[in-house]
Amino acid sequence: MASTLYITDLSPFGARVRLVCKFTGIAFDELTPPGGAGSDTMKQISPFGKMPAISLDDRVLVESLALMEYVVDKAGGSPLMPQSPERRAAIRGVMLAHDHYVMGAVWPFFLQLRTGKPDPAICRAAMDAADVQYGVLTRLFDEGTFALGGELSLADIAMAPLALLFTRMYPAFGGTAPFNVQPRLKAWWSAISDVPEIADVFSRMDAAIARVFGKT
Repeated sequence: MASTLYITDLSPFGARVRLVCKFTGIAFDELTPPGGAGSDTMKQISPFGKMPAISLDDRVLVESLALMEYVVDKAGGSPLMPQSPERRAAIRGVMLAHDHYVMGAVWPFFLQLRTGKPDPAICRAAMDAADVQYGVLTRLFDEGTFALGGELSLADIAMAPLALLFTRMYPAFGGTAPFNVQPRLKAWWSAISDVPEIADVFSRMDAAIARVFGKT
């Protein structure tokens, strides 16, 4: 079965899938979305034109959270997504809450970046709103090194790339990323940053951030 992963180094959503591939040993042919995300050409591959997307012989798979679980399933399972129904539900809950609430709050920040002339006030308001949601999100965390205890899971991988982007972009708008000030998030970020596989993918994101935004 031919399979292609459409991805860019800058995308935190693509980095999620790349990380799960790295941990599971699953590999895809990687391509940059033709014409860029949202282009008419990309919409011929993936209906919404979004990436990451995985193109197979008979279908296209979309949405990064679904793709992360697909890679785990393709690998025949992984400690990143244990068999316990309760733990799997907890992992999915953190992943979905992160995308619904944190991403929902910060989305105006990304829309401003797309304009090329972002309004600092709108960016700061979005960052502040996201910080509040991060604080709420940590109420779903367990005690321990990572989000759900002492073992790395898909929940950590779902959150990590966006956290990196925030640590790099917040200072450009006079903000302080919550991973530097909120104790539970600070401990989580320290643990995440020490995982070699994550550091390797982060280095690719950092290079892309520097190319697009310059030093932040």
